[in-house]
Formats: sequence, structure tokens, C-alpha cells
Amino acid sequence: KIHQLLKTGYGMDITPGQRKFGPPSDWQGPPPQDCEIYIGKIPHDALEDELIPLLQTCGKIYELRLMIDPASGHNRGYAFLSYTTKEAANQCVRRYHGYSIRKDKPLTVIHSTPNVRLFISPIPKYMNKEEIYNKFSKLSDGLTEVIVYPDPDAKDKIRGFAFLEYVDHKAATYARRKLITDTVSLSGKVINVEWAESSKEPKDHVVGNKVKEVYCGNIAEHITEDTLNTAFLQYGSIERIKKLHDYAFICFASRESALKAIEGVRGTVINGCKVDVQLAKGPVRKEK
Repeated sequence: KIHQLLKTGYGMDITPGQRKFGPPSDWQGPPPQDCEIYIGKIPHDALEDELIPLLQTCGKIYELRLMIDPASGHNRGYAFLSYTTKEAANQCVRRYHGYSIRKDKPLTVIHSTPNVRLFISPIPKYMNKEEIYNKFSKLSDGLTEVIVYPDPDAKDKIRGFAFLEYVDHKAATYARRKLITDTVSLSGKVINVEWAESSKEPKDHVVGNKVKEVYCGNIAEHITEDTLNTAFLQYGSIERIKKLHDYAFICFASRESALKAIEGVRGTVINGCKVDVQLAKGPVRKEK
């Protein structure tokens, strides 16, 4: 059946960690933007011959990337699917989220946000945003933005990390691969390069807008978890607080409380530092 799919004008590329179906041979120009969706809870023995006929009912497919476990050869239970139009992607989410392709095996089908941001560390604290941009734009293509944060204890310096934002996911992927392969050093220290947002399967607490954990950054290192508890408790019941260096994670009992905390605390000053708060979904987990 897979051989029959290949006769429809699509190519296939199989590597130890991925099976990629597409793009169509007649496609011209760059890949479509904002047309990618995430498909989870796929039966582990399912392949393209079972998925493609179903997914094609919503519109023309640009590419399907099925994640594979090299040890077993089976899929990891999730895939990323790109259509050629946003309308097709939207229809797929509406039609197939919760749809069972086998008995009692409902799929998770949600819109996917491509990763375009890398987290790099350690960065010398004396470097500024422009210097970092000049350095990494020479080492990688497609760099559009550098994001740094001031050191809470020395405002003329930055904290020892930065975020590199690229024009698209493909550019970010190539940059990550190149920076890791070339073993880039700054001030004699080899930098670590990670995705700022996980490119792996979304966890259950993320799917369906259920995130209830708040990331609180740019806090003084001497601030305690008790101090943070006092600052955030007014917004709702707190399940746990994890303080790490100059940032912390505050997990509320409900998403509503987390959102209230973000609105209430954003831009406020705690022990002399203007804190940065947002729903937790990314970078700093890498340092745990």
C-alpha cells in the first residue's frame, strides 16, 4: 500500500528516527506557513498507508513526519503533518481531534507551533545583544533576533544565556545542528545549544490549553521560595514552587489561577527586580 502512495507524486525519506512522506513533487516555492498540526496517540504499529488516506480527506498534504523509535522500529505515537493550506489544517483539527482510527484509540490533533528559537549557554556576561548577534549571524543563516536578560545583581551585564530566534524552523534546525557540530566556544567555554521550546511530543498537561504552571524570571538569586509563595498565593492555591538560580516555576491548582497571577505580577518589582512572568513551556527546564 505504501508503494501505491508513492505513485501519487510524493517522495519518502526514512531515517532511524523519522519517516518523512512528501513534499509533493510538483510543489514550487517555500514550505507553507502556519499549516502544521501535531497528531498524537497514534497506534505504535500504524504507518503511512493507514494515516495518509484518512488525512487526505481534509485537503492536499504537503508533508507527514512520523517519529520513529530506532530501537523497536515502531512509531513513537506522534507525528507532524503539514497541509498546503491553513483551511485544510483547520479542518483536520476540527474533524479528527478525538477521532478513533482503531477501537478506543482516539487521536490528539492540535495546531503545532514550529520551533524557531534556540537556547544557548554559557554566554559571557559582558557580551551585549549586538555582539551576540554579530557572532552567531556569522555562524548560522537566518538569525533574526537575539534575546537577553539583564543580570539582577549587575545591570550592566547580562545573565549567562541568550535566545537566538530564526526566520523559520528549518533555519533554526540547521543552526542548532551546525552550532553543535562545530563546537562553538566563547571565552574558552563550549556553549550548549538546546531548543528553547521542546520539539518533542507535547505532554498531557499542555494539550488542550491546560498549562497551569508559571515561569517567573529575572528574580534576585537570594529570593526564597517562601517569598515567592507570599507574592503569588493571593492569585490562587499553589501546588508547588521550584526555585532555580534567578528563575522559578510556580505550579497552581488551576489554569485560571495561573493566568490571574501572570496578569497581576507581570511588570511588578520583587526585591528590587522587575520580574518576567509567563506560562511555563520552555527554555529554562533544560537547566534542571
